[in-house]
Amino acid sequence: MQFYSADNGATWHTDNILNGMVKPENSRYFITGPGQGIQLKNGSNAGRILVPIYCQMSGVSNIGNPATRVIYSDDGGVTWTRGESVANQTSEATVTEADGRLYMFTRHGGYYVSEDWGETWSSVKQPDVSYDLGTQLNCITYSKKIDGKT
Repeated sequence: MQFYSADNGATWHTDNILNGMVKPENSRYFITGPGQGIQLKNGSNAGRILVPIYCQMSGVSNIGNPATRVIYSDDGGVTWTRGESVANQTSEATVTEADGRLYMFTRHGGYYVSEDWGETWSSVKQPDVSYDLGTQLNCITYSKKIDGKT
């Protein structure tokens, strides 16, 4: 279900069930989290709303089942499109915008980069730091560089 506010959060409304638009018909579940959706600030798709999701297809174990992707809207949340899934088995994910691209960090290790604002994703890349693969992580883009890096 999609909730929205037209008065900066003073009141909230819902009139849109997202599952009917973007959930694959043969999906057993369709879940967001752990982070939040974002609205792009830069590039040709500034204003695009993205929400990381994952799903599992009916009759398929999660092992080897590419499931993590984003859904995105270019019209303020009226209609939604499902981006391509990443190539590895993953689950919960969070996404941030930095350096003119998107970065998706996943629960089961590694991260992915999108050069086309969530429509497709790179192969898995490994971060320079280690983190607990059993946790749900979140990420943000800090407004300043640290040691010359975003």
